[in-house]
Amino acid sequence: MAEKLEPSEWWALRRVATALNLLIENKAYNTIDVIADSQKPELRVESLWRALRMIASEDPNRLPPQRDVEITIRLLMDEKKGKIAGSILATLSLTHEKESEENKAEGVVA
Repeated sequence: MAEKLEPSEWWALRRVATALNLLIENKAYNTIDVIADSQKPELRVESLWRALRMIASEDPNRLPPQRDVEITIRLLMDEKKGKIAGSILATLSLTHEKESEENKAEGVVA
């Protein structure tokens, strides 16, 4: 059974995924696919680094906070949570949450 993610881990993955969405907008799927598909933690982290490097080159203002990246790296390296965290991160990066009045009222941060 997969380990549950803590709320802070979910938020970190969401914020990193929002940054990774830039690659999806540019149809640069390969790096995201490696994060999702790799069985090796090192490859997941290396792909995250490559993705962040591409984002830094294109639009540095879209880089996620360092703390969120640190949490995401820990998750990707974790023996129990790593594979599912990579899949969740990649899946969330494919989506784009539009800020709605409902989200604002609930305090949801995209």
